[in-house]
Amino acid sequence: MKRSFSTFSLVTVISLLLVVIWLSPAFAVAPSFTSLGQIQADSLRVPGAMDLDGSGNLYVADNRGGLVHKFSPYGQLLEDFPLQASGSGLAVTPDGQRLYVARQQSVLIVDANTGQELGSLTGSGDPEFYVAGEIELDANGNVYVVDAGKMHIKIYDASGQYQAQFGGFGVTAGTFQKIGAMAINPAGQVVVADSSALNAQIHVFSDVFSVDTGLNLGNVTVFLNTNFGIPVMSSPGGLTFDANGRGFFLESIHSDLRVTDANFAYLGAYTNADSPDPEVGQLNNVVDAVFDDSNNRLFVGCDSGRIEIFGLDGTGTNPVKINHAPSKPVQLSPVDGSEVASSTPTLVFNNSTDEDGDSLTYHVIVSRSGVSVFETDVEEQASGTTSMVVGVALEENATYSWTVQAADGDAVSEVSDAVTFLVNAVPDNHAPTMPVLQSPVAGSEVTSVTPTLVFNNSTDEDGDSLTYHVIVSLAGESVFATDVEAQASSTTSVLVGVALEENTTYSWTVQAADGVDVSEVSPAAAFVVNAVEEAPGPPELLAPADNASIAGADLLSWTEPDDDPDPNDYISGYQVEIAADEAFVDVLMTQSLDTNELELKALQDYSLFEDGAVYFWRVTAQDSELVSSPAGPARRFVYDTTVLTVTANMADAVVSFSGNHAYSGQVVGVTPFELRDFEPGTLSVVVTHAGFEPFVANVALAESANVELYAKLVPAMTVDNLSVSRNGINGKSGLFVGGDAVPFLVDFDNDGDLDLLVSDASGQVSLFSNMQIDGNNGLLFDPGVSLGLPVMSSSVLFVADWDNDGRKDLIIGQSDGSVKLFANVGTEISPSFGSGVDVLTGAGILSVGAGAAPVVVDYDRDGAKDLLIGNQLGQVQVCLNQGTDASPQLAEPVVVLQAEGAVVPFPVDWDENGSLELLLTVDGIVTVYAQVEGQYQPIQVFGKKGDMYRGVFPIALQGEGKQFLVGQTDGEVVFMSGNNNMPVASFFDALQLKVDELDALVELEAPELMSDVATIA
Repeated sequence: MKRSFSTFSLVTVISLLLVVIWLSPAFAVAPSFTSLGQIQADSLRVPGAMDLDGSGNLYVADNRGGLVHKFSPYGQLLEDFPLQASGSGLAVTPDGQRLYVARQQSVLIVDANTGQELGSLTGSGDPEFYVAGEIELDANGNVYVVDAGKMHIKIYDASGQYQAQFGGFGVTAGTFQKIGAMAINPAGQVVVADSSALNAQIHVFSDVFSVDTGLNLGNVTVFLNTNFGIPVMSSPGGLTFDANGRGFFLESIHSDLRVTDANFAYLGAYTNADSPDPEVGQLNNVVDAVFDDSNNRLFVGCDSGRIEIFGLDGTGTNPVKINHAPSKPVQLSPVDGSEVASSTPTLVFNNSTDEDGDSLTYHVIVSRSGVSVFETDVEEQASGTTSMVVGVALEENATYSWTVQAADGDAVSEVSDAVTFLVNAVPDNHAPTMPVLQSPVAGSEVTSVTPTLVFNNSTDEDGDSLTYHVIVSLAGESVFATDVEAQASSTTSVLVGVALEENTTYSWTVQAADGVDVSEVSPAAAFVVNAVEEAPGPPELLAPADNASIAGADLLSWTEPDDDPDPNDYISGYQVEIAADEAFVDVLMTQSLDTNELELKALQDYSLFEDGAVYFWRVTAQDSELVSSPAGPARRFVYDTTVLTVTANMADAVVSFSGNHAYSGQVVGVTPFELRDFEPGTLSVVVTHAGFEPFVANVALAESANVELYAKLVPAMTVDNLSVSRNGINGKSGLFVGGDAVPFLVDFDNDGDLDLLVSDASGQVSLFSNMQIDGNNGLLFDPGVSLGLPVMSSSVLFVADWDNDGRKDLIIGQSDGSVKLFANVGTEISPSFGSGVDVLTGAGILSVGAGAAPVVVDYDRDGAKDLLIGNQLGQVQVCLNQGTDASPQLAEPVVVLQAEGAVVPFPVDWDENGSLELLLTVDGIVTVYAQVEGQYQPIQVFGKKGDMYRGVFPIALQGEGKQFLVGQTDGEVVFMSGNNNMPVASFFDALQLKVDELDALVELEAPELMSDVATIA
């Protein structure tokens, strides 16, 4: 295997005592530096972070190449691990088993022997690091990592799980502006060098962390950069300590090395000095440093692709390499007791391993009866094994033994075990292997009465020419037999020489012969002759009965034919045809399927059916060979279903079901709209269009009935002034409940009349039925009846079909801040409610603070209902629906508007332009809020200081624009009306759409009308 050459300048090459500048009185304990050479390698581009394991192996993360280099204690390059390292951080466990390698935003955990990725540090968030930097290990195996993006130092346990972090941006003790270096000294202190201009100092943390006690930041000592010699240490880079606690600080800008004692007292500095070789021993653009306590050596990385080595105090030396003998080779072939088929066999053995990586040669001896008959030396081959051919002819049927011994030039391995083998160059005859049938295989069909039979050729150990005996049988009796020579390809084929019978099962076998021996007979493979594909019989129609009336949910069903003449064929599918005539001249729709039943509405062209029309249907079957049966007798049916048609005086008006004047409900389409197969019963329909007030109506649908609903939309009017009608309700100023009245208008029993629901301070929800309008435009209601619901005092109600089951439900806000859902367990025309359940969010029971006032609205316009809630603090909060419209799953509430006082909201499209506005009742006054540049702003106010308005319900009656039903804190519900006669701006936009629609219609019909005029003329 080719390896990059590494160079290691030893003391014997150059050993210079370089100039040391001492800038401290502590001269007596200051270290002396001796250059011991350099480490370089072809693959080492820019050395980054470095570390040593307990065996003295040096690991270097490459800033440029992304590799992690592993060097032996002697400076020999052992491995290049392609780990996409950033070069900013690296650490190795003392046992040399595990590496921690920094990438840009992660730290890998790596097998230090194989380079295999084992995982990564995890648990602090996403991303794990904004910029992963230096890595250090404490005595307990905990991992400390600099996050240079956040100025944090994160701590992980030995398994890689996040434990704690400290630091952060700042200029106080324990915070940083720019972390230049980090190391842990022998005393267990975490030493962090800040290289910024604002915070250029050394932070020393004592007893930072343990698994038992957690994080402790109480012991932080700070040393100013002015304490580290002249010039000032303004840009500390790498940092390391020796076993005595002396600190070695790299100064990046000045490319020198500052030394402190164990108490961080400055001892001196190492700078570049004159040298015969301007490279060796000189520092330039220093990056990182690591200390080798075993050999009293200091390694310093420079960004020019070299690592300088220094011995300290006159005792530091490079270790002397000791040669190790290679391991004993192991023979692979021939193995002990085997035969060889050549008189000059090839001998193969596994290469030895050499701890020193030396090149090896092998001495091979072949012996007979203990006497050598052949010896040779061979160089090691690169494949992991080495082979050689015996250079003399060995005797037939004689037994030999062979051994191998490895040598590295200085030492030899043990001699391998002796392996014996027998020379058998002229073997006995061997029978050929059994042929394998390829086509036709067992259970298959052939499409010819004289099929071609194909089989895989046998193998013959002796290389003999082969012939094959082929037999075709019927019920155990041979009907055709032949012998055929092996063909040159890997298969042999033979044509059956007699005509076989249609739809009959045969079997065939093959046996090989080499002229001496025969193979085993192949297993018999049965096949069916199907030369002519025949159609299956027609299916028999089952349902519906002839002349039956059916709708979309009814099934078309038929039998599966059981009379396909072809034995192996099966029914693979069906084709259903629908026609308007019994002769199927006019086929309306065709559909293929693989089952023998189909719902009528599952037909792809189901919408083509006309209600009340007569249709015919038939089915054909198709077998596995795609042969179709004839169609059986057709049947007749009448398509008769329930059809709801909604039209309006404006095209593309939105149609919704199960809604009311406050919430439109479930959107189902736009006008003109048709819905088939509707369940019989009563349905609330809401039709809306920009520029018009909502149209709300009830529809009663009987079985198989056709109902047409025309929505006459009336223009929406601007609202200028509203005032309380003196005789507005039941000939009086209003009707009364028990305080804190909040009204809601809805056709409660779907009888065509609006009804009034009112919640109050006494904990009652009362129903005032059958709203009428008297001659003075006042409102009339029946006397109130309590619904008997278990609600708190001063509750606020809203009506909506919460689960889209076609029945109105009650959503009631409670004074304690919760919201209860009273699901309708009755019907749409006769509602009945249970005891109520708490509305939930993903975090549990919904609570918005005291005085919950909920309304249902599609706040984010995603087609699913959301919940908007006011509270006593003046907050309007939204719970967005993360589920579906039919099965809401609410998120936690988020404040969207802040009012000054307890607030009861109501959703409204105030100017009917398609956007959502809010009516907020706060401190007795009603205010319209609209979104202006993404923020809700007040745009119109109703009421004055001293008014007692508690909640409002807007509604447009008799085309006169929006008017209010207002509940007051004294329990009175009043009617506020006004004279609104100016359409809103969006009405004129809608009017233009209508004009454009008429123009298009005229343009479409004009040619035909002119033709009619010409004909009359």
